[in-house]
Amino acid sequence: MSDEYCPYCGARLPAGAVFCPNCGANVAEKKAAPPEKPAAPPTPPAPSVPAKPVTTVGTAVATIQDAVRRRSETDTRMSGAWILVVIFSPVLLAIGIIMLFIGLFSPVFSLVGFGVILIATILAAVLYYKLINRRNKHFMRSRVLREGLIRYVESKAEELGKSHDILSELSTMRMVHSELSSEESDKSAGLYAILS
Repeated sequence: MSDEYCPYCGARLPAGAVFCPNCGANVAEKKAAPPEKPAAPPTPPAPSVPAKPVTTVGTAVATIQDAVRRRSETDTRMSGAWILVVIFSPVLLAIGIIMLFIGLFSPVFSLVGFGVILIATILAAVLYYKLINRRNKHFMRSRVLREGLIRYVESKAEELGKSHDILSELSTMRMVHSELSSEESDKSAGLYAILS
């Protein structure tokens, strides 16, 4: 098994890595390109001709535009009526428990109490599910947007021949992207809804 290294910072990559753990660069697109097998010995490019950027400005702009367009899907506004669930769910739960205790003398109250508790629990679980699912989608879109911005700046700088001038800024952007990606981990919305 051969070791793989980041083409940007040279750090060793774990198996199957999509992003470099050191600089946060997207290494998946570098891996996706098929290896070139030159027929003749490789010759270095002429110093006056800049190297072709890995990512073109157009694809980076398309990624950014797609992330902005998806905002209406990922950042849906929840109705203000959901605040009623936060208020009434504990109240319904308390009423259901009281009815269960009263139900010791009357089975009808016990059945109604159990139903009220079940309704309160389902309402709270649906609220948690919607909030966590929205959070996960927002973070995913945010990661794609940051990655697109980094690729845009990188490809634009290479196009203008100023890539060496912004190496430290790109490194900082990748570091921030990597830190945020590790902090913004996806949570299982269904599991959190059940456990809450």
